[in-house]
Amino acid sequence: MFCEKCGNELDNNQTVCPYCGESTELLYDNSSLEENNNYNLDMNDTTSKKSGSKKVILFTSIIVLIVVTTLTVLAFTSNAFKSPKEIYLSAERKNIKEKIENLKDDGTFVGNIIKLSDHAHETEREYSLSIDLDSLSLNSSLSGQSPDFSLITSILKNSKVIINKKSDPAKNQQLINVDVLINNTKFFDFLAAFENDILTLSAPVLFDKHLVADLSQTGNAVENLDLPGWIDKFSSTSVNIVTPKDILRALSFENKKLDSIKKDYSKALKNSINKEQVSMEKNVQFKVGEFDLKCNKLTIKFEKEDLKRVIMNLLDATAENDAFYELTKENIDNIYELLKSSDSSDDLEDFEKSKDEFSKEKFKEGINEIKTGLEKSFENLVLPEGISMSIFTNKNEIVGRTINTKIKTANSDETVGLSVNSSGVADYKNRNIKDWEIKLSYDNDSNIGNTINEIIFEYKLDGNLDKETESGKKDFSIAIGSKGFSTKVFKLNTDFNITSDSKSNFKESSHDYKVSIGVPMMFSIDANGNLTVNKWENPKEKQFGNDMDFSIKLDIPANILSGETSIGLDFSSKTKNTLDVTFDFPSFDPKNSIDITNASEEEISQLKAQIETSIEKFIENNLELINLFQ
Repeated sequence: MFCEKCGNELDNNQTVCPYCGESTELLYDNSSLEENNNYNLDMNDTTSKKSGSKKVILFTSIIVLIVVTTLTVLAFTSNAFKSPKEIYLSAERKNIKEKIENLKDDGTFVGNIIKLSDHAHETEREYSLSIDLDSLSLNSSLSGQSPDFSLITSILKNSKVIINKKSDPAKNQQLINVDVLINNTKFFDFLAAFENDILTLSAPVLFDKHLVADLSQTGNAVENLDLPGWIDKFSSTSVNIVTPKDILRALSFENKKLDSIKKDYSKALKNSINKEQVSMEKNVQFKVGEFDLKCNKLTIKFEKEDLKRVIMNLLDATAENDAFYELTKENIDNIYELLKSSDSSDDLEDFEKSKDEFSKEKFKEGINEIKTGLEKSFENLVLPEGISMSIFTNKNEIVGRTINTKIKTANSDETVGLSVNSSGVADYKNRNIKDWEIKLSYDNDSNIGNTINEIIFEYKLDGNLDKETESGKKDFSIAIGSKGFSTKVFKLNTDFNITSDSKSNFKESSHDYKVSIGVPMMFSIDANGNLTVNKWENPKEKQFGNDMDFSIKLDIPANILSGETSIGLDFSSKTKNTLDVTFDFPSFDPKNSIDITNASEEEISQLKAQIETSIEKFIENNLELINLFQ
């Protein structure tokens, strides 16, 4: 039987239609259906045909709508309806965004080193150095009495310096302990303890008591002993050296502020470039490494006034952008904290004062000063052929750029040519490729052009990617050209391997390199070296650090010294930082210490005599070792 409402066939024993839920009272069997068979079949057939044709039209319309919509979206998001200027700006925006993202990966948050200024912590550093000399050649090349290099190298191989620094910012306490081990024997040790303005020194080989001084009182015995200079010498060995990468990690890049900056910059750039300045060629073959890419070539031409307009408009956008000011102020604070925590400067008062006085008005004043200086520079600048720049885009990614111009000043006839050629892809078919060439060329009539026609800087990177490992080669060279000939006077060739583990926060990088320096017929130095850096972090133990091993071997030709000589050097450094440590600050009583701040002249004189005697005794006990280095 069939359901009268929906027409589906049912079993005779079913009391409810499972398709529409109607009761069996509204169901009728085949016998009742056959009485009106001809009529119902005709009606059903007609209805079915009409319904079927409507469904076909409906589905066809939906499919057509989807296809049209998709093609329209693709067209407007691709380059189909964009002018060359819009394509150029779009590619530049994407390129800048990627560069900023790379910066954010390196330094979105203030780096680990800044944590040290907020936590009680311990930093332990261990340094060792060994030297391998071709001692026979070196000894024979030196006239007169020469040191025993073989013995010196043996001693250095078993020597190290260990610096342990403990600090509690909340209590304003700091301990610095230095141990010097020579030939695996303690040669010298030194302790400095700081608490507020109180300094305590201990050097057992020089004096048998702790020296205590109040650094807030100047012009006293501390000055007479020249202790601040002494402390500077020792404490400087425990300083965290601030590198550009440390500063990068300290920088902050907040997405909301960056979006505001990019929006204003894009608007300024768009308003600064005329449509007529940009032209485009399609399907241009461009080579990146071994890859031949089909690209759009966008060429933009700048005259001097065009370049000036772009730069000035971008500076105006910078001055008026609140997000840029806020980001700048935030990063000035971050860099200040970095410098303060790393002890890279003894006096940050001027920096702190400038930081506190930095306001939106000061920010604008600074930008306007830059504008004024650039406007004066533009007055004296001549671009005889303007600036021509081409970018090559593949799928809206910039894979190449060329810049060509000639520069001279208004009061000079000397012209310098500048050409920049770059190409590269990131993570393309598991490859990272970069190729940069910067060439400076000089007229024959110029002062430098009489001897040098061109200087070429070249950098190449060819990396292979495999999950969290990148390996490959980096090459850098400087070449000098003269009268049609070009000679590379400096070459650095590197084989590198970088491995990272995101789960354990471990990163290891190793570089094997070869350096060649020289001017033909004059001198040359070849060096093979290796640098391995392990960066690690153990969040559970609140520890982080890095281990570095550096080695280099120099081959020096006979015309530098009297005979050919090779020198090998190995340097090792290990650093471990531990946060939230607790330590006991030493206590000093009159029995084992001398308060040199309030000491009398007689007591100071006695102390100096004791130190001088201790130094003489120390030299006498280590005379054999000291003579080795004389």
